[in-house]
Amino acid sequence: MAKHQRRQRKTPRLDLGKYRGQWVAIHPRTQAVVSHHRSCQEAERAAIAAGVQRPLLVPVPKSSAFFVG
Repeated sequence: MAKHQRRQRKTPRLDLGKYRGQWVAIHPRTQAVVSHHRSCQEAERAAIAAGVQRPLLVPVPKSSAFFVG
């Protein structure tokens, strides 16, 4: 890999129906879903309790509709 190229992080595919309207905590190395909750703080607390000190926290929208004005 050339020096100017950056390693891109793959974003895991989330089951939107399962996590809709929630925050999802993802393990930064394995990209596995560690926890999920309606509150960002609770998702982070659960991930830390599961042993992931710095989880990636991703909000999942309540709907997949887009507004174009």
